Amino acid sequence: SLKPRMDELWAVESDGADPRALYGTQGRIHNFSWNNLGNMIAFDETINRWYFNAPVTTVKIAVAKGDEEVYSLQPYEFNGQYPTWSADGQVLAYVSWAEYWTPGFLVYGNGYRVWIAQLK
Repeated sequence: SLKPRMDELWAVESDGADPRALYGTQGRIHNFSWNNLGNMIAFDETINRWYFNAPVTTVKIAVAKGDEEVYSLQPYEFNGQYPTWSADGQVLAYVSWAEYWTPGFLVYGNGYRVWIAQLK
């Protein structure tokens, strides 16, 4: 039987020890970016939310050491991508855009935006 395809995000120590599954999705995971502290990895995830709409993307952060949680920075509709960390590992910049219309929702607008997230 066919199994659904799944992308997974794992973390391991530099010597290959202690493998840990951080996140799994039936979508696609792209554009990984470790912070300089080595405790968080940002990535974007693309999913097909509704069969009649185009795929949507969001930026997520996985905490690789400590609580091992995964956080989303914006709803998928804002199509966040290309996360990049500051040198101190505390600020994340990424690009997003909103360019869609769905019945029952307002048009969010269009055009690219650069977002900055201060993380603590």
